[in-house]
Amino acid sequence: MMFNLTELDHRIIKCTERGLPLTLRPFAAIASEIGASEEEVLSRFRQMKENGVIRRIAAVPNHYKLGFVSNGMTVWDVDDNKISELGKRVGSLDCVSHCYKRPRHLPDWPYNLFAMVHGKNRSEVQTHAKKILSLLKPSLRSYDILFSSEILKRRAFAAERKSDVSHQPIHERNQISHSDKTEEKSSRTRRDLESHSPLQSCLSALLHKFD
Repeated sequence: MMFNLTELDHRIIKCTERGLPLTLRPFAAIASEIGASEEEVLSRFRQMKENGVIRRIAAVPNHYKLGFVSNGMTVWDVDDNKISELGKRVGSLDCVSHCYKRPRHLPDWPYNLFAMVHGKNRSEVQTHAKKILSLLKPSLRSYDILFSSEILKRRAFAAERKSDVSHQPIHERNQISHSDKTEEKSSRTRRDLESHSPLQSCLSALLHKFD
């Protein structure tokens, strides 16, 4: 059954395009701005979340302001039969913020596992990639790293979205030698971001409403 947005939903979406208000009661602030009650706003948020209009509600730190200015989309050509298992292992790493299975486009694009990595410079991103590399052997055939060149547009909530980044390859496709040894450097990128976030106090107060 198709979910139809109400007029109130459209007002909520417009009000929250740039994110939730930075207050302990963000839904009350939204309600005050759009002329509704806090419970009405909460109810509509729940309905939109249950029907897939909203994927999740979470704090999104500006990692650029925190010093994590280098972003690398690492792409990996791994065994299709093991991609679910390997994806879970890669996604659990502290240095990885996003991990996805993606279709190959042969012969030009053999990669089927994507993992987004953040660092304070390119060298740090490459170190994180080495950690993923050691994790994926011997199911790995080749990989690459695509660095973000600029941010085009960022929105917290909108009906239409545009890609946030454009990517450019930093080196030719890497063919894997399974005898390679790489130094691993443990990463705490995600924890660093969370520990510096000013939203922790109000985030915990609002997220339990949707658990």
